[in-house]
Amino acid sequence: MNFAEFPFLRYLFFFISGILISEKVEVLDLSLIGWVLFLCWGIYLLILLFAKKKVKGTFAPLAYLLIAVFGYYLNSLEHSRTEKLLNQPLENSTVYLGEVLEFDLQKPNSKQNKLRVKQCLIAGEWQEVEADILIYHQLDSALMPGQVVLVRGGPELIPETTGPAQFDYKAFLLRKGIGFRQFVGKELRLVGQNPDFSFRRFLKETRNTLSIRIDSSFEDREVASVIKALLIGQKESLDKETRKAYGNAGVMHILAVSGLHVGIVYMIFLFLAKVLKLSGKPRKGYLLLVILFLWFYACLTGLSPSVVRASTMFSLLLLGQMRRSEPPFFNILGFSALLMIAYSPQVIYDVGFQLSYLAVGGIVLLQPLILNLWLPKNRVVEYFWQLTSVSLAAQLATFPLSVYYFNYFPTFFLIGNLLVLPLAFLIMQIGIPWLILGSIPWLGEGLAWVLDLLVKAQNFLIHQVSGIDFLRMDRLTIGIPTMLFIWCILLIITGWSEWKKKVSIRILGISVLVFLVFQSFIFIQKPNEEIIIYPSRNGFLVDFYHKSGLSSFSKGFDPEDISYSVDPYRIKKKRSIIPEQLESIGKDSVYYFPELGFSYNLGERLISFGESHQPRVYQWGGTGWEKISGYKPIHMEKNAIRILH
Repeated sequence: MNFAEFPFLRYLFFFISGILISEKVEVLDLSLIGWVLFLCWGIYLLILLFAKKKVKGTFAPLAYLLIAVFGYYLNSLEHSRTEKLLNQPLENSTVYLGEVLEFDLQKPNSKQNKLRVKQCLIAGEWQEVEADILIYHQLDSALMPGQVVLVRGGPELIPETTGPAQFDYKAFLLRKGIGFRQFVGKELRLVGQNPDFSFRRFLKETRNTLSIRIDSSFEDREVASVIKALLIGQKESLDKETRKAYGNAGVMHILAVSGLHVGIVYMIFLFLAKVLKLSGKPRKGYLLLVILFLWFYACLTGLSPSVVRASTMFSLLLLGQMRRSEPPFFNILGFSALLMIAYSPQVIYDVGFQLSYLAVGGIVLLQPLILNLWLPKNRVVEYFWQLTSVSLAAQLATFPLSVYYFNYFPTFFLIGNLLVLPLAFLIMQIGIPWLILGSIPWLGEGLAWVLDLLVKAQNFLIHQVSGIDFLRMDRLTIGIPTMLFIWCILLIITGWSEWKKKVSIRILGISVLVFLVFQSFIFIQKPNEEIIIYPSRNGFLVDFYHKSGLSSFSKGFDPEDISYSVDPYRIKKKRSIIPEQLESIGKDSVYYFPELGFSYNLGERLISFGESHQPRVYQWGGTGWEKISGYKPIHMEKNAIRILH
């Protein structure tokens, strides 16, 4: 594999490098960068147009630098928009006007929706604002997109994480342009309707109409929820049991409309082109309609990163077929990633985006190697071996990232994929025509009956596979250096037969050396003993990490909060789910920990140290630990405290 043949992969590397640099290095005057970038690109284009061939080659480094600066500039603009969003004066408002953007999403005790605020009343004066917020209401009637509502009170900023290794919900929502939330109960009044009808609202209403039709056509709620997830990308109605079953079986990707689903739609339409025996201009017109339908389906299902990636790739492939030439696959892959990142630079932090491109890259690079390990003569066996090789290749490429984010490895992913992928293919082949033709009497009912039967069979198989838990692998953890090292080894394996052996060995040696340096650095920084104190409304929890394991003490700490607040760090530190009991002496709401050398006053929420005890104390600051004084009593608020001796 010669990377020089894939220029878009090189452009992608420098573009992402610029984005990552912008996260660490801040430049105040973005407008100046924009003008300099515009001027430099103009000069470079003039060089390409009028300079001699030898001269053009010498300016290649300038082009890569400009691509990196462009990535830096776009991401900095994104950050400036985020800061502007967070600086909106919404918290001080007494009343605000907003437009409903979504259909209601049912939560356990309320309904969730999204508003775009247009005006807010602050100190008796109306101010123009524009911000998206999450609201939770308990109205009897549902909110609909386009409605204009009056809300009393002011929303709050999405809170930051309160402890280490927790899921950063604030950053997750900010990447979606949401910085505020509010529980409004019934303090909300409908005052009008936005007359402007957009394509986005049309898609949402179409999606909601299809969702209602699915609910009315299938009595089994689990079947209906799986069909909505498979066909229109609506996963909100999936219950915890179904999510857990598909996750344990290693086929959760089936329930997220992704490149797999777009690929199935693509194959269905290409099969129809062969059946109709189209050629010439009719074929080109048909392929153009297929491209339009792919993008309509992508918009309808929510434009997830994997769907956008697949739609872009298949669109370029179809355009190549119209010209009877297909561009190199990795150029298509790199180009689609560049488009997505240029549109939204923060998408590089989206887990779906990362997993999608890793899976496709793994399939293209590793699947041929796995497939060639065995050449079965029987066609049926060969078909299942091809499915197995695809599943293995995708899993090999994505498992480091999956373990990094989710701390879990689906042991039975092969069984799950072998059983479910053929069924999912059939469900899509029946489901897409049913979505289009379902309103036709007899035909719609017949397709719905077959669809119901297939989904019930799929759910039954998934529950059987997920019930095999004696080899369950969870509470796993992996660091970024290890993750990068695994990918480097996989890349060396794929290029071993094409690269020079000396080059491969050098890359391997450098990779091992860099990995060992990083691991040594992590080991040196790792403290021998560490104390983390987590506060809660009615109590607190102390975790003491030491060489022999983990000791813990909890008082009034809600057990349900442990999985969110405490357990992620325990997993990261590779500690047992059931720690040893930490010794404490309690009197009048004051708890003294003789082994640790401090006491905690639960009533006053104060941590006190002995006069001879001078530890290093840190408080969690939302994104990292911030050092504070350990010589005087520390008042515990919402954030965790870290103590190092």
